[in-house]
Amino acid sequence: MTIAGYITGLLFSAAVFITIFRMIKGPSILDRMISTDVLLATMLCGFGGFIVVTGRTDLLPVMLVLASLGFVGSVAVSRYVSRSESRTPVIGETRRSAEAHEHALSESHVPGRHQVGPLFASDAEAVAENPPPQAFADGRDGEAIAELHDPAVDVEDTEGKSDDR
Repeated sequence: MTIAGYITGLLFSAAVFITIFRMIKGPSILDRMISTDVLLATMLCGFGGFIVVTGRTDLLPVMLVLASLGFVGSVAVSRYVSRSESRTPVIGETRRSAEAHEHALSESHVPGRHQVGPLFASDAEAVAENPPPQAFADGRDGEAIAELHDPAVDVEDTEGKSDDR
């Protein structure tokens, strides 16, 4: 092995230890998942460097397995986090601040933003007793839809008329 091989191995080892430290420290599951992806990518590069230095091509299937594990793991964790984030409050967050955050989300007038569901079981009971009015992405409420479609208006009456505005 040459000096470049030793230096490359030393740098990859340092990257692995730093990544393992981030994986242990966290603080969130997304930080841990990103560090796992970085660890797998570092291992892939390390195996690639080892293959180049030694000329062993029997490690190529190992690289393919590591690459597929990284992809499948990232997709699985992202789907898990996206489902659980909307239903559970952040760790350490009090009920009052969670309710204030939910109220702020429901009061925002950003087009396309929808109200987040109840965070606690008691909130679900309160919503079941007093359901919120349905709002649409453009700010209209449910009553505006009834005004748009009146079954008494005959479609055939408006045929042949043009609006020259």
